[in-house]
Amino acid sequence: MGDIDCMIRKISLISLCVVFLLLSACSSTPKEAQYIGDRSVQYNEAKKGWDVFWAFYLTENDNDGVAQEADINVEIVNDQGDSIYKKTTHVTESDYSKWTYNLTNQEKLLGNIFIPNSNITKGVETTGQLKLSATLPSGGGFDPVDLYIYNLPLMDLSVSAPDLPIVINNYDYYGNVDTTAEITKLNFIYEYSASAEIVLTMTYNKDGDTEDDYFQVPYKVKDADGIIVDSGTFFCGPLSVGDTIKESTYFMNVKLGTDYTIEFSDNKY
Repeated sequence: MGDIDCMIRKISLISLCVVFLLLSACSSTPKEAQYIGDRSVQYNEAKKGWDVFWAFYLTENDNDGVAQEADINVEIVNDQGDSIYKKTTHVTESDYSKWTYNLTNQEKLLGNIFIPNSNITKGVETTGQLKLSATLPSGGGFDPVDLYIYNLPLMDLSVSAPDLPIVINNYDYYGNVDTTAEITKLNFIYEYSASAEIVLTMTYNKDGDTEDDYFQVPYKVKDADGIIVDSGTFFCGPLSVGDTIKESTYFMNVKLGTDYTIEFSDNKY
């Protein structure tokens, strides 16, 4: 009888140990993500916007990842220091999928949200930082990390101009009209700096229609207070009557986010 009692006690003790080990194993596996990684941002040319990626992991050595429900906090600050986008997006399991890295051919379970360019406020800089953080259902979370972002939408270059066509005369030394031309198109462009492009057609030459001559178009750019911030000349040609040419020039001290006016004048000695 004593041997039977001893055997029962041993079996009970083994059972308790097994249960303890199982409970320990269960309790050591966290139910919520403990790590975040693989945070990145990539421009999607086809969709005209930004794909934001991240991965959650239950443990430090977890390579599989977990589709963790969370609030993903994104803010974009351009290099001018302006906050041009800020939003918190609640993500669930459906926002995760397997993505393959091109260089390593490695698959990762990544969360993804898309930010259209149209949702980003136009600014004065094309580059900046995307700040990405996460808040978990328990209230815990992960601090922001800064990701470099480029190709941000810019404000339009605001330059008012006279109605087209614009007739310009070039005068000779004696004050007589030497040549005449018309500006038929005028575009303002901003790519790292401000510039203007004109399309001009020669309409008169006192020496004859077949004579080639150079043509000059002086201009001034003024700010909203009427102060001249830039001036110069479009140099065109050589042209004969009927010829059309396209010329461009860069502006100094002309910035996005400010209103300007451009004025053209005849070229006189």
